[in-house]
Amino acid sequence: MRSHRIRDVMTLFFDPRVFPLFIVGSLALAAAGNGVYALLVDWLGDEPHDHLAILVVALLVLLLAAVLLSAILRLLRKQEVVITNQPNPQKRRGLIFLVSQKDTLAKAFAYHQPALSHCWLISSAEMLNVANEFKAEHEAEIHAMPVKIINDPFDWQETKRLIDEIYQSRPEGWDERDIITDFTGLTKPASMGAILACLIPGRPLEYVPALYENRGDRRVAIAPGDPIEISLDYGAELLKK
Repeated sequence: MRSHRIRDVMTLFFDPRVFPLFIVGSLALAAAGNGVYALLVDWLGDEPHDHLAILVVALLVLLLAAVLLSAILRLLRKQEVVITNQPNPQKRRGLIFLVSQKDTLAKAFAYHQPALSHCWLISSAEMLNVANEFKAEHEAEIHAMPVKIINDPFDWQETKRLIDEIYQSRPEGWDERDIITDFTGLTKPASMGAILACLIPGRPLEYVPALYENRGDRRVAIAPGDPIEISLDYGAELLKK
């Protein structure tokens, strides 16, 4: 956050619309250029042919910087994120779940048995009864089932911070891949916060889909299905090149 503020302030020193700061920035840049030139003169000499060498060195540095920047930009353009659905995901030791529907939570909880030993229930105040009831029914089956309450289920940043904290305080010896985050429940902003927290490679995501059946001219959700993992493959296109 601080680095962004410093960068924003620095841009003001090179914006002609902010004329006093632009003058200060231009003078500082000119002084820096003169200092570099003086160093090159001390290194290469002050004869006319030395000035030509300084010019050649400066142009070569500029050309090299342009080539390197071009290569970096091409590399970044090739690094696409491929998103795929993976049915029957690996059973995890840890599950982070956004609490809404009890049957959806039960489906994800049962799916990851018997590997599951920790389940973090992220709940709003409105869903706290559901979370506590589920915990009372199932906490004897696993090692730990803490309930984490978010103050505002429509604040995606709060959800993201909470999930980041869970990953950072995971049990000793666990890799982040041992924990999967299910973003099915709560609100759409909370789900977005969960997804953003798991954009870091190594933090798997899943959701619990609904199973439907046709009833006349309508499709009706009848039960939750098995979880589906969302796979984020960074740089997949680059690896094919």
